[in-house]
Amino acid sequence: MTQILDWPRIAVVGAGAVGGYFGGMLARAGAPIVMVGRKSFVDAFTANGLVIERAADQERV
Repeated sequence: MTQILDWPRIAVVGAGAVGGYFGGMLARAGAPIVMVGRKSFVDAFTANGLVIERAADQERV
Protein backbone atom coordinates (compact mmCIF):
# COMPACT_ATOMS: atom_id res chain seq x y z
CA MET A 1 0.00 0.00 0.00
CA THR A 2 1.41 3.37 -0.98
CA GLN A 3 1.09 6.09 1.62
CA ILE A 4 1.19 9.75 0.61
CA LEU A 5 2.58 11.94 3.38
CA ASP A 6 1.73 15.58 3.88
CA TRP A 7 5.24 16.79 4.68
CA PRO A 8 6.00 20.05 6.46
CA ARG A 9 8.52 22.30 4.73
CA ILE A 10 11.95 21.42 6.12
CA ALA A 11 15.10 23.56 6.18
CA VAL A 12 18.48 22.04 6.94
CA VAL A 13 20.71 24.81 8.25
CA GLY A 14 24.36 23.84 8.23
CA ALA A 15 24.16 21.34 5.40
CA GLY A 16 27.62 19.82 5.69
CA ALA A 17 28.30 16.10 5.96
CA VAL A 18 25.64 15.29 8.56
CA GLY A 19 23.02 17.83 7.48
CA GLY A 20 23.57 16.89 3.84
CA TYR A 21 23.05 13.22 4.64
CA PHE A 22 19.84 13.71 6.59
CA GLY A 23 18.54 16.31 4.13
CA GLY A 24 19.25 13.89 1.29
CA MET A 25 17.44 11.04 3.02
CA LEU A 26 14.43 13.26 3.70
CA ALA A 27 14.44 14.47 0.07
CA ARG A 28 14.64 10.88 -1.14
CA ALA A 29 11.57 10.11 0.97
CA GLY A 30 9.71 12.95 -0.77
CA ALA A 31 9.99 15.78 1.75
CA PRO A 32 10.33 19.34 0.43
CA ILE A 33 13.84 20.33 1.56
CA VAL A 34 15.76 23.60 1.56
CA MET A 35 19.44 23.26 2.42
CA VAL A 36 21.55 26.14 3.70
CA GLY A 37 25.30 25.61 3.75
CA ARG A 38 28.69 27.16 3.26
CA LYS A 39 29.70 28.36 -0.18
CA SER A 40 31.88 25.28 -0.71
CA PHE A 41 28.86 23.00 -0.09
CA VAL A 42 26.61 25.06 -2.35
CA ASP A 43 29.23 25.06 -5.14
CA ALA A 44 29.72 21.28 -4.90
CA PHE A 45 25.96 20.69 -4.73
CA THR A 46 25.36 22.90 -7.77
CA ALA A 47 28.10 21.17 -9.78
CA ASN A 48 27.44 17.53 -8.80
CA GLY A 49 24.06 17.26 -7.10
CA LEU A 50 23.91 15.49 -3.75
CA VAL A 51 25.75 12.17 -3.76
CA ILE A 52 25.30 9.92 -0.72
CA GLU A 53 28.18 7.45 -0.36
CA ARG A 54 27.79 4.47 1.94
CA ALA A 55 30.09 1.52 2.52
CA ALA A 56 28.25 -0.68 0.03
CA ASP A 57 26.92 1.77 -2.55
CA GLN A 58 26.55 5.30 -3.85
CA GLU A 59 23.33 7.19 -4.58
CA ARG A 60 22.63 10.52 -6.26
CA VAL A 61 19.68 12.29 -4.64
